[in-house]
Amino acid sequence: MKGSSITITAAIAVGLMVSSSVGVTAQDEEPEAEPAAYATGTIGWPPAEIVEPEVEPLPGGNDERGLMLVDLPVEFSDPRLSGLLTISGNGTTRELADGRAWIESRTHRIVNDDGAWAGSGTLVRASSDALGLGVDQQSMLLVGEDAYEGLIAYVFLDAPPEGESTWEALILEAEQPQLPDPVAVE
Repeated sequence: MKGSSITITAAIAVGLMVSSSVGVTAQDEEPEAEPAAYATGTIGWPPAEIVEPEVEPLPGGNDERGLMLVDLPVEFSDPRLSGLLTISGNGTTRELADGRAWIESRTHRIVNDDGAWAGSGTLVRASSDALGLGVDQQSMLLVGEDAYEGLIAYVFLDAPPEGESTWEALILEAEQPQLPDPVAVE
C-alpha cells in the first residue's frame, strides 16, 4: 500500500510540473490576432495632384472618365489604414429638376510604411427636394498587401448634410469575397 501512495504522490508531482510549464509556455506565445477591428477616420483635402477627367456631354448630364485624386492624406484610429490614398474614377452625372445625381465607380489605393490596401468602390451623391433625396455615400472594399496580407477592409461613409464627414472601417482577417455568377434571366 505504501508503494502505491508513493506512486500516486510522484504522479501528482509530475502532473503539477507539466501543467505549470504548459502555463508558462502559453504566456510566452504571441496573442492571437483579433478576427475583426473597427476604426474611424478622416480623408484630408486637397490631394497632391488632381487629374481632371475627360467629359462627354450627354442630354441631361455628363459622362466623366479618368478622374484621379493622388495622395490624399488619410488618418484612421487603426494606423493600418492611415497613409496616402489615391483614387481613380469614372462617373456619370444627371441633372434633376431641382438637383443633381452623381454615380462613380472607383479604384482606391492606400499606401503607408508597412504596406498597402487596394480595391474598388462606389460613390453616390444625389440631391433633390422634390424626390426627397439627400444622399452622399461612398464605400470601398480593400485587400491588404505586404504587412496587411490576409486582411480585407470595408471602408464607408454616409455623410451628414452638413458638417465634417467621418469614415468608418471594418478590418477582417479574410480573403476578398468573389463576385457570384450573374443572375440568369429566363
